[in-house]
Amino acid sequence: MNQNSEEIEKILENRSNDSIDDLITYVLFRLQSPIEDYYWAIDFLQDMYPKKKDIRLAIIGAYLSSTWLSVANNPFIPLLNEHILTVDNQTKAIIYYLYAYDLYLKCDDNYPKQYSDALRKSVLYSKRFVLNYVRLAEVSGKKEAILLLDLAIKNVEKVWTEEELLQESEDSFLTYESFIDEFILGVDISSFEYENLLKKRKSLRYKLF
Repeated sequence: MNQNSEEIEKILENRSNDSIDDLITYVLFRLQSPIEDYYWAIDFLQDMYPKKKDIRLAIIGAYLSSTWLSVANNPFIPLLNEHILTVDNQTKAIIYYLYAYDLYLKCDDNYPKQYSDALRKSVLYSKRFVLNYVRLAEVSGKKEAILLLDLAIKNVEKVWTEEELLQESEDSFLTYESFIDEFILGVDISSFEYENLLKKRKSLRYKLF
């Protein structure tokens, strides 16, 4: 890490006590290259949640824990359960998707019924979402999968080219909203990911007829 990055990290660390937004910015900064300290972030969020009781910390923590500690029980799933009855529908959709995402990484293609059930609930509650439709399409019949992938493609909001990603300020990726849009909702994706999504949709059309 260069001196400038170390200075920025120190500033963000000092600000992290000011608000939840500043705390999240600090965590997301430490997830960026060259730091990429995912395990620190999981531990830090687990420590901060009881003090802050903010669902955004549990959502980020649940995603990171499933991704990087998939063989272990996700300590953030019970924390999400605390909020399921009081949050808005879009947040419900995120919670149910995270339930499914945890199973997705643990079950190695041998998914229990709870997996598709959670995805269907996520789709039911969602407005802005891509990845819940994609995951559900993977375990659905071909006709339904085509409809689900059409909805997924329709919901993509931003397709990043490699050049755009290189030119974009790092600050753009240090907000809760940007993290959710990229990693959980999937509404902001790279051109490579978008092309793969289109290919998946096209392959189902050929298999159907």
